[in-house]
Amino acid sequence: MQIDINYLKDLALSSKSKEKIIFFDLDSTIYDLTNRQATILKEFSKAYLGEGDFSPIAQRIIAADFQRFPFYAEDALKEKGIPIHPVFKKYFYAFWYERFFSNEYVAHDLLEDGILEFVEWLVDRDIKVVYLTGRDMPRMGEGTQQKLLRDGLLQKGEQLLLKPNSSMIDKEYKLDMVRSYFAEGKQVMFIDNEASNSNYIWQHMPDVINVFYDTVHSGSEEPNENLFVLSSFIHK
Repeated sequence: MQIDINYLKDLALSSKSKEKIIFFDLDSTIYDLTNRQATILKEFSKAYLGEGDFSPIAQRIIAADFQRFPFYAEDALKEKGIPIHPVFKKYFYAFWYERFFSNEYVAHDLLEDGILEFVEWLVDRDIKVVYLTGRDMPRMGEGTQQKLLRDGLLQKGEQLLLKPNSSMIDKEYKLDMVRSYFAEGKQVMFIDNEASNSNYIWQHMPDVINVFYDTVHSGSEEPNENLFVLSSFIHK
């Protein structure tokens, strides 16, 4: 079911439960990753500028303006009509992996439009906000916490949960965390941009208010028809 931010607010207040909890994913839910992704891609292009005949392609990448970066970098290049050069195929993902999952590069993320206002609205109504992310503590914990603090999202008792290690499967970790908070008399809401996570929660905990945030995602699964679907946190 497609919903808007007003309907989402109504859902958040729908229960008479004294304790209400809302779980947010971070990547492509709280944060737009376009700037992080584009920064890494442009840095790669500069680093490999002199590699064979990659230079003209690299120059086009460096000059490109990426508005909403897709899940895969190849798709970002295709959208700009930039060929997928052999140098990119050979070297990019090792370069990307080292940087994308790091404390340093999460600083490039930008808040999704409207999310700060929505989180403040929730906190003002004593709804517990928990950031439940697939990021892991060893590689990204410090940078993630600092970024949330700078952006005003850990100021009033909000909580951050990261995976203890990178080997844990996201959907299983998230289910365990949601279960640990769920109890009789509590209202729980879960918002995530990956259908595989949202579907997994719904399969195991159908009583959770489950919202698929339809932005950038892997496309590995389609959202279950029983999920709420939200495309923007902006009031219109």
